[in-house]
Amino acid sequence: MNLWACEENFLRSYLERVYNTTADQEKIEAFFLLTEDEKEDDPIYSIDGDKATINIRGVLTQHGLPPIAKFFGFVGTSYIEILEAIEAVNVDGVKSIDLIMDTPGGEVAGVDETAQAVKALAAAKDVTAINESMIASAGYWIASQASRIEAAAPTVETGSIGVVIAGVDTTEAEKARGVKRVTIVSKNAPNKRADVTDKKGIAELQRRIDAIERVFISRVAAGRGVSEDTVRKTFGRGGVLIAYDPDDTAPSALSVGMIDSVENAVFTGAGSIQGVREIEASEIDPVAGATPFKDLPVVDRPWDSTAADKRLRDFTNSKEKPSRRYKEGFFWYDSANSENFGAYKLPFADVVDGKLVAIRRGVMAANGAMSGARGGVDIPEKDRSAVQKHIDRYRDKIAKEDEQREKESNAMSIEKLINDNPDLAAHIDAEKSAAFDSGKNSTIKRIETAAPILESNAYPDSIRAIACQVLKGEQDPAALTGAVAAYDAIKEEGKNKEAIEEQAPDTPAQVEAAPSNDGVIRSKEDYDNSIKRIRAARGLD
Repeated sequence: MNLWACEENFLRSYLERVYNTTADQEKIEAFFLLTEDEKEDDPIYSIDGDKATINIRGVLTQHGLPPIAKFFGFVGTSYIEILEAIEAVNVDGVKSIDLIMDTPGGEVAGVDETAQAVKALAAAKDVTAINESMIASAGYWIASQASRIEAAAPTVETGSIGVVIAGVDTTEAEKARGVKRVTIVSKNAPNKRADVTDKKGIAELQRRIDAIERVFISRVAAGRGVSEDTVRKTFGRGGVLIAYDPDDTAPSALSVGMIDSVENAVFTGAGSIQGVREIEASEIDPVAGATPFKDLPVVDRPWDSTAADKRLRDFTNSKEKPSRRYKEGFFWYDSANSENFGAYKLPFADVVDGKLVAIRRGVMAANGAMSGARGGVDIPEKDRSAVQKHIDRYRDKIAKEDEQREKESNAMSIEKLINDNPDLAAHIDAEKSAAFDSGKNSTIKRIETAAPILESNAYPDSIRAIACQVLKGEQDPAALTGAVAAYDAIKEEGKNKEAIEEQAPDTPAQVEAAPSNDGVIRSKEDYDNSIKRIRAARGLD
């Protein structure tokens, strides 16, 4: 069994061809002989001035495709090739790297090491992952660590976040050939070879792939600057999303934040085609200058916008001009003048411990500027609503964190008060004990009152219903005691007369016979008078 992070339909086809083939074995062996001494392919990278390109295509494997996969026409890239290419382009003089990608994903082994290498490269250079047809699963694991992800067209596909254990069951084929496999596992390693034919084995395999999926999701969340919950709920849930839907009738990779832009997309705005150009994620609102919400962690620390901007420039590799990620530190930017630092306004983010975070005082300063504080901020009126919406999402997040912090603080204060006052602690313990005893005694009383009635067949359903309510704490035991007493008294008075129907005394319309002054109830008035006498005799009135 192999672990795969690969688009499911492709993986099924790949495994069927490569591991369960019925092709002519002589042809395959001949192909092996012909390709055995083939020269290595050209490098997957190239450098042109200050720009480099790395081509990542086909099935991703740790060491390269097996010859039989090539026989069936599959292409692929090994993680070793990608790592070597990253090392080759990470040199002085190269400022930006494009990862040209078209891959359904591939093996899990080796993917995270490769993704982390891309992350390290993006910390030093401007790295753009360009989706030419599909970036799925292990491919997206890698692409999510780039500075930016672009789609070459609205119809390209992105996603398939998840892990699969896949293989081929050759049991029947081996049995037909007389092959019998024998496996002996040491006694302290029962999970060493999980059996897919029983529930325990399947559960063990499920545990493994779920753990790997958690790593996958955490890496994507960190790379894209969103929460893990966002990845789980909106990043396709294991499926792939097209890059851009102009009608916005279904989630797209652009609208949910899986990618940053779409090249060569025809954007329709206000009923007219605006032309073939690059679509930014912020246009989904559609407001070009309002940056999209990234759900950055919020940190409470002093806010110095000048110092924060310096750290942001270093973090986003914006030395001579703003890089594509630079705008993530601002609530608004002039998209028509994006190559000038002065085009970015309402800063709110900083770099803390190597991560981009939102600073609460920066958020509040931006909110004040939107309200006119310190001269306000000069941004187009059409953008103000979207910008304020972005700010408010962070303010809501801050408010929730403050509320949670206050709850924790109150809990700690109460605990400290109790710990600092032994007499108070003893009093609270006594109150708890008394409350427990009271509750215990109340429960015992309810049981002792209701149980005999429920165990007896001498009482009608209406009385038994009250007993059930008492047992559940919905009625006071006195209600049951009073009802039983009244019923017993009526039954006792009429023991020499015709037996009454087994009904509760509070339903006179259904009681046909009970004794009155002359021993027979003939009317409702007779019934009421009888009940009054019984209750008076019992001291219930």
